[in-house]
Amino acid sequence: MVEQSADMLYLHALDGRILEVNESAIVQSQYTQGELLNMNIFDLHSDVSDKEEILQQWREWKPGGQPETLEQEHVRKDGSTYSVEIAMRKVSFVGREFIMAIVRDITKRKQVDKEIEFISFHDGLTELYNRRYFDEELKRIAGSS
Repeated sequence: MVEQSADMLYLHALDGRILEVNESAIVQSQYTQGELLNMNIFDLHSDVSDKEEILQQWREWKPGGQPETLEQEHVRKDGSTYSVEIAMRKVSFVGREFIMAIVRDITKRKQVDKEIEFISFHDGLTELYNRRYFDEELKRIAGSS
């Protein structure tokens, strides 16, 4: 069942070592299962500047607690990036604690959001800024004064 999930599933240790992945994770990341199992979860992140903060948060979480959700950019084996939404929580199994992450590719959703934002601030014919854009800019400028 887990292997057939459209979402990527990662089970990793509290230090980030990847312990288990499903087929979607292999396909999306372009790494083999063996390569992924020899990697750290942070190897997939495009920005690891907050690694120590994340590791500390994982240590503080309680097993079975509320899932944490965040958006991140992941890096494929070929170096290309894609937007993901990660829902993760600490789990306990056989007396050990792990992080279970369900990762969804949201690249298309982010692209649609950008297109909607562009359409909402630009004229459909000329692609010049529209009245709404200027109203928002005036509010922003007035608010920063």
